[in-house]
Amino acid sequence: METSKKQFNWPDFFSFKFMISLSVIQVIYILGAIGISLTGLAGIFTGFGMGVTGHLSGLLLVVFGNLFWRIWSELLIIFFRMNETLNGIEFNTKKA
Repeated sequence: METSKKQFNWPDFFSFKFMISLSVIQVIYILGAIGISLTGLAGIFTGFGMGVTGHLSGLLLVVFGNLFWRIWSELLIIFFRMNETLNGIEFNTKKA
């Protein structure tokens, strides 16, 4: 089976046929996951100034914050994958 990776060209970039959003979302996901984890770890060790409740909040933030962030990022990526699939279908039907 052939892999059909589109190569970058400027006309596609300026006509928005070449999407950079997928790469941007992935970078933002990584930065967000690092930020959530660091904030949660800070909460675990400092308690957010609330004692035991703050320590638990930090732990919950690390676990559920990253889980929610991952799900949200995947939902965004699904829209771009759907776009790629529809473009592939359009390309194949024009060839036939």
